[in-house]
Amino acid sequence: MGQLELIGSTPAILVKVTPLVGNARIIKRFMDIIFSLIGIILAFIPMLIIWLCIKISDPKSKTIYSEYRLTQYNRKFKILKFRSMKTAYSGMTPEEAFAKMEKEGKITSAAELSHQYRKNGDFLASDPRITRIGKFLRATSLDELPQLFNVLRGDISLVGPRALVPGELRNYGDRSLLLTVKSGLTGLAQVSGRRDISFDERRSLDLYYIQNWSVLFDLQIMLQTIRAVIFQKGAK
Repeated sequence: MGQLELIGSTPAILVKVTPLVGNARIIKRFMDIIFSLIGIILAFIPMLIIWLCIKISDPKSKTIYSEYRLTQYNRKFKILKFRSMKTAYSGMTPEEAFAKMEKEGKITSAAELSHQYRKNGDFLASDPRITRIGKFLRATSLDELPQLFNVLRGDISLVGPRALVPGELRNYGDRSLLLTVKSGLTGLAQVSGRRDISFDERRSLDLYYIQNWSVLFDLQIMLQTIRAVIFQKGAK
């Protein structure tokens, strides 16, 4: 059974591949507004402290970093994070940043570092681009707190598949399914280990969430996210 949707200005019949349609979307949006407001209120002091720490450590730099990501129906938006990367390498691809660091004599092999980064699912345990404060923020996922504002304004949902970088679409054969719902601040893949599971496993978990969404499922993932942050499960 399909339903009429507008994708941009083009009407299209979408086949129902997720329970997240009709009234379910309204319920989920209501939950996003309520819980993001609560989160912003509770996290206001910690966010202020983090903002001050970043500003004190590097007064000339921006404390908030933003970049384009993809969400529902292939729509671009600017995702917000506390800056965790050194400003000299901001806006560069990892390969460009590592090449620059090799020229500066800060690392021995840009090619090897780039290979390890991609092999580990876009992650390095000791990423030389990251600031001292940034390492702590990433390890605790506190760098993602500003995304509560993304949730409040409707860019993303509290729970959903990971927001894709535009260039990543080529890696997703099921791209149409992944983009039938809003991306999430957290998700099933994140609470299932995130960096401890493979790319294919993360994609499968995202697809499972989309096809099996429920209010209870969202609440379970939210609770598991709090647990994962506290115990540092998969947050490297």
